[in-house]
Amino acid sequence: MTQEELFYSIFENIPRQGPGTKASTLKAFSAIKTLPQDAQILDIGCGKGVQTFDLAEVTNGTITAVDNHPFFVDFLNQKASGLNLQNRVTAMFADMNDLPFAEKQFDLIWAEGSIFITGFENGLKNWAKFLKDDGYMVVSEAAWFHNNPPEEIAGFWNAVYPDIMSMEEQQKLIETCGYQIIDLFQLPKEGWLDEYYAFMEPLLESARNEYCNEPELAGLLNVLQTEIDMYKKYGDYYGYAFYVMKK
Repeated sequence: MTQEELFYSIFENIPRQGPGTKASTLKAFSAIKTLPQDAQILDIGCGKGVQTFDLAEVTNGTITAVDNHPFFVDFLNQKASGLNLQNRVTAMFADMNDLPFAEKQFDLIWAEGSIFITGFENGLKNWAKFLKDDGYMVVSEAAWFHNNPPEEIAGFWNAVYPDIMSMEEQQKLIETCGYQIIDLFQLPKEGWLDEYYAFMEPLLESARNEYCNEPELAGLLNVLQTEIDMYKKYGDYYGYAFYVMKK
């Protein structure tokens, strides 16, 4: 097994592929007051689509969900069919750095925990062309909640995601990129601990027992476990910030 195969074997078997809660998804959506009844919605980096189906419950619009991992695309489409939502919810394989859509196609772009893949500034700038005039974008992104975090957690983030910013810096960048911030809030800790890591950690423990004699695989598992340990220790200093913005 390769590191990539092991990585996906973990993430394919947990409900969410990143921190989040249904309540936070619905809170962000509720801040949008002028979305058309027949809205065209793009969910970027959808994973297995937990938030996709949460959105489908509260809108009559059409949702196009994209991911670059075929398993997630197939899973989401099968679930949509099973819920008789295939006419409104469709997943497709796509690269968020090269999206195959027309300019001003969507009323709402949604990206929970995925914009870091392309980069916060890149996503804000490059995805704007797909939004209609006065369209909305909702993203959740890793952020510092306090200045001067302890050296251990600052070093960890500098290694795994050196582009992490404070919420103040993110807000300034959002406005610089031409958006109006409608709402913002911090994802609660249960979005990390209960909805994400609680499912991941047992799988990591099982895999460590299985691959303890394979250094490359064990190394990947240790990285994922370190991420969990860091959040348990330093979760007051950082987390996901939700931003609801208007073009």
